[in-house]
Amino acid sequence: MSLRSACGVWRVNGVVSTAVVSLGLLGGCNNAQQQAELDSLKADRDRLVTENQQMTETLKNEQAARAEAEAKLAETISRPLTLSAPESGRDVRTTGRPSGGSSDVVLEVAGDVAFQSGQATLTAQGKRELDTIARTIRGQYSSNRVRVDGYTDKTPIRRSKWGSNQALSQARADAVRDYLIQRGISAGTIESVGRGSTNLRRTDAQSRRVEIVILGN
Repeated sequence: MSLRSACGVWRVNGVVSTAVVSLGLLGGCNNAQQQAELDSLKADRDRLVTENQQMTETLKNEQAARAEAEAKLAETISRPLTLSAPESGRDVRTTGRPSGGSSDVVLEVAGDVAFQSGQATLTAQGKRELDTIARTIRGQYSSNRVRVDGYTDKTPIRRSKWGSNQALSQARADAVRDYLIQRGISAGTIESVGRGSTNLRRTDAQSRRVEIVILGN
C-alpha cells in the first residue's frame, strides 16, 4: 500500500480515500496556510512597529538638536558682548527696542580715540578698535543690519573744513562705515547717520563718539 499526500489529498493505491478523511486533511492544510499568513502579518506588523519607533526616535533627536541650536542662537543675539576695554575707549551695551523683538547691541568707540580733534580720518588706534568690532560682527551678527551713528559735542565748529557739527559727525560715521566694509562687512547691510550734537553726555569728551548699532531682528 502506498500513501501520497498533496495538501490534504491522500490516495491509497491510486484510490481517493473517503470524503471524511479527505475533508479532515484539507482542513488541516487550510489551517496551516492561515497560520502561515498570520505569522507573515505578525512579522510585517513587528517590522512596521520597529520602523515607527526608529522614526520617532530620529524625529525626537532632530527636534532636540534644533531646539538646542535655536537656544544658542537666541543666547548669542541677546547677551551683551564682552568687548569692553576702558583703556581702549570702547564700550558695549544692549538697548531694548520699543517695537519689541531682539535688543540692539551698541558698540561705542570714543571719538577722541578714533579721530583727531576736528578730523574725520581714522587714527591707527581707531582702526584697531574697528578691526575687533568687525570680527565680532562677522562672527556673531553676520545676518544683522548695522547702523553707524556719529556724534559730536556741543562746541560750534570754528576752525575746520566742516561747516557744522552735524557735517563732521556724518563724515566720521561715513569713515567708520567705509572701514568696516573694507574689513568684510557687507555694504548692503550697513548705513551711516550723522547725529551732530544730539544726545549729549555729561562731558564733551563723552559726547564725542561713534556708535556701531547692531540692529536686533
